[in-house]
Amino acid sequence: MSKFSKKKGELIVFSIILGFSILLYPIFNWYQVTNNGQLGSDNEPKLKTAGYWEIGPILIDDDDPTKNWSITEVSNEWCSGSGLINDPYIIENVTIDASGFDSGIFIENSNIYFIVRNCSVYNANSRGIRLNRVDHGNLHNNTSSQNNNGIFINRCNFINITNNYILDNSHNGLELSAFCDDNTISGNIAINNNQNGIVLRQECLFNNITNNTVSGHTYAGILIQGESNNNNIKYNTVNDNPSEGISLYWSHHNNVSVNKISNNKRYGILVKEESSNNIISQNSLIGCGIGFDIGNPATITTVSSNSIDATNLVNGKPLSYYKNEISLQPDNFSNAGQVILLNCINSSVSDLNLSYGGGISLYFGNNNEIIGNTVNYNYRGISLMRSDSNTISGNTANNNENGIYLWDSDYNVISGNTLIGNDLCINEIYCVGNTIENNDCGVGEIPFELIILISVISGGAAIGVATLLLIRLKRKRKE
Repeated sequence: MSKFSKKKGELIVFSIILGFSILLYPIFNWYQVTNNGQLGSDNEPKLKTAGYWEIGPILIDDDDPTKNWSITEVSNEWCSGSGLINDPYIIENVTIDASGFDSGIFIENSNIYFIVRNCSVYNANSRGIRLNRVDHGNLHNNTSSQNNNGIFINRCNFINITNNYILDNSHNGLELSAFCDDNTISGNIAINNNQNGIVLRQECLFNNITNNTVSGHTYAGILIQGESNNNNIKYNTVNDNPSEGISLYWSHHNNVSVNKISNNKRYGILVKEESSNNIISQNSLIGCGIGFDIGNPATITTVSSNSIDATNLVNGKPLSYYKNEISLQPDNFSNAGQVILLNCINSSVSDLNLSYGGGISLYFGNNNEIIGNTVNYNYRGISLMRSDSNTISGNTANNNENGIYLWDSDYNVISGNTLIGNDLCINEIYCVGNTIENNDCGVGEIPFELIILISVISGGAAIGVATLLLIRLKRKRKE
């Protein structure tokens, strides 16, 4: 046989072998996939793969040996890990329709490391994702929707709640209920939950609430209450909530800074009751402002202990916030985006345009003049709370919820103001002795005075309580 013929034969054999290899490769690959890539002994452990599961609710109770992490990991493909800091238990890629159940994912009595990620929970009667008495957890990139509460944690510490999507729940989006410390809430999107977006309910300390987007909630976007102290609320975007953007209620030493807060219907930031020693700085507010709710037992001392400065911008202009001052003049308020006077006397605020923001507010302020200002399209155009013997005249306060609002404020003179298109023209609550005359509330040729008296009486075997709310709207004929 010639050398050429021999080479030709070898080439044919090589081609046949190559052809069979190509044909066998898909079969080999199929076998690998079907058998999780295991070609060895059937006795060798098979590794779990990251799939996607549609399952019922998950309950893990580390105090119950039939429901603890260990048995859950052994029994279910969707759980892996060992609970160590460098090998946490992981629940991922699970979709849960929790219809008819209290919770979609419920983890309690756990002090080991775990992650719940890339899961979707909906239709729970109570809470979509619930943690109780749990430390060292991570909830990441989950969706919780159409539950009673989206994510609910109680007595939990060192939990990271990050990049979750929480929407359309009938109560709160994300709630830290009680005694939850040192948790991180960051990068979450909370939209259109029916009550509050993010809540710290009771004695939740040293938590970081940062870089969240919160909008469309009936109550507050972010609510800090019940002696929840020393928390950071920073770098959040809070907008289009029908009540407040960020609300502090009976809470202290919190830092509310560098947030973007826009178009919340009432206040962008509200400090309520006995809240004290909070820092409010470098916030950008558009279409809303900053306010206090100083009902009893709030005092001048507690309210003034909060640090609020001109680094807060309202519609791009500095907040003019003064406390314990005497005889402030119009030059003190030049280029103001909003004016707040706390315990100031004998001062004059005039000729400002403070529309689409926070308007002008006096708290514990006596013998001041508010003259010739324009304060349209605010929650309250001009408000007086626990302030007596002030003069409000010649202002234009149109299309506000309250044109002029007075609460527990007596012997003030309200005259010659234009107050058209407000939900309430002049709103008085718990006031006596005010002179209200010659104001234009835009009611045409028919002058009238409307007095609404609501008395709520509740009684028991030995106690009777009567509450009186008096709102007087006084409107005069146009000249």
